[in-house]
Amino acid sequence: MALRLLLISFLLLPSAALCGGSGNFKLSMPADALYPASGAALNLMAVYFTRNAKSPGAGPEGFCAWPEFNFSKPGENAGTILTAAGVLSLPFLLDNFDFPQTATVAVMYLETAMLAWGTKDLLKGLFPKFRPYVSFDDTPEELLKEKDHFFSFPSGHSTIAFATASFSTFIFSKSEASTLSKVLFSVCNFGLASGVGVLRIVSGNHYFVDVLSGAAIGSVYGVLIPLSHQNKSVTPQFDGKSLGLRVEF
Repeated sequence: MALRLLLISFLLLPSAALCGGSGNFKLSMPADALYPASGAALNLMAVYFTRNAKSPGAGPEGFCAWPEFNFSKPGENAGTILTAAGVLSLPFLLDNFDFPQTATVAVMYLETAMLAWGTKDLLKGLFPKFRPYVSFDDTPEELLKEKDHFFSFPSGHSTIAFATASFSTFIFSKSEASTLSKVLFSVCNFGLASGVGVLRIVSGNHYFVDVLSGAAIGSVYGVLIPLSHQNKSVTPQFDGKSLGLRVEF
């Protein structure tokens, strides 16, 4: 349903074409050296900690173990498809189909994805947690043989889905599209991301707190990266008594 709403919204929003807000952002140093380097460092640390992570002694309890569903392969596949479908929103962020703006959006999204991915994998390695399906007797044996069965926290799919949704929504909010277009664009993107979160829960891969944590991580990076790339206008101001600078985004 979320994917259908997203596709329908694109058909109903011709005003969104080539007015996506990308012209309000630009690449700059040192940010575009720092972010990839930080993302690479996070991912390298994540590899180390996940490889050396040990199975937790006991399963989660209380709110951290709610709700609990058995494994569902169709649900897992659907969540993966919806996560990938989120990138359909990226072309609508362009003001022009030219190399500078395409490169700007692509680099910013890559930085967002690297940082979000590295952060969630590092947390998986530092805080091992059994997935919900481990609690069920009829869980396929091959799943329990994989180390991934105790990397429930946080949800990686939710991290990327919400990173994409917040990234796209933030950039599109700076466009010249109508208010209605912006609202529908935001609702569809976050609806899609929320659908991913629900599917990760009902497929037995995550608990609610895992999805919530992933959504928070992704949303922070999805806003932080484009925010730091906004064009800034700095104008000297003097009122006869004091001198200052006015910064406009």
